[in-house]
Amino acid sequence: MNRHFDKQFGLRIKEIRTPLGLNQTEFGKLFGVTQEAVSFWERGGYPDSQVLLRIAKRGDTTVEWLLSGKKERTVKESHLINKLSLKKNASPLMNIRGYKPVPLLHDHVSNGSPKIITQEHIAEFLWLPPLFWKSNLYLVRMRNDFMDPILKKADIVGICEWFNNIRALEGIITGIWLPEKGISIGWLSFQKKHWVLNPQNHQHSRSIIKIQKGIRFFRVIWWWGFPNK
Repeated sequence: MNRHFDKQFGLRIKEIRTPLGLNQTEFGKLFGVTQEAVSFWERGGYPDSQVLLRIAKRGDTTVEWLLSGKKERTVKESHLINKLSLKKNASPLMNIRGYKPVPLLHDHVSNGSPKIITQEHIAEFLWLPPLFWKSNLYLVRMRNDFMDPILKKADIVGICEWFNNIRALEGIITGIWLPEKGISIGWLSFQKKHWVLNPQNHQHSRSIIKIQKGIRFFRVIWWWGFPNK
């Protein structure tokens, strides 16, 4: 691949990295490279073809968009829009620049073990404005009143997977996806050598989290409540 510098290419790499909340070192670790390599990309230098493909996949986009910027929408969005365009009641937000579809997971998916999300795991897509949209964002419904009154049953919660140091989530509302138990959401703390999810509703007891294979951490980005429910 030609190693010339393309400033627009560098900006597109940064456009993928920034919403993930990762610095250059953390982003580089996803691809087995150093901070210097990520800096090189963001100045406009090209990675090798295999890494380029992995970056596109992480950003839920295409290599073509990374290299040329020609495609405005990601692969999943383009497929989704084609599918929704066939429906008479497709959301009018589709035509508003900047709105993006975000998957709301079926309850039975978020109740079970962590998995690679596919089309059949998605209950519906909600079209969100840029203020609420982030790359790698999933939506789940609260199934109980563990976090009442902050989060009530049936509230929609936006979560992004967390790849950084878990200690950075202490004192923050966090989602944890445990094998066979599903996603639990609460205040995360570290107590007596254990990670703990603490409830807002004091009628519930805290949940001790055992670090095990398959566990996934998510940062809660925002939530959408329903009055009188």
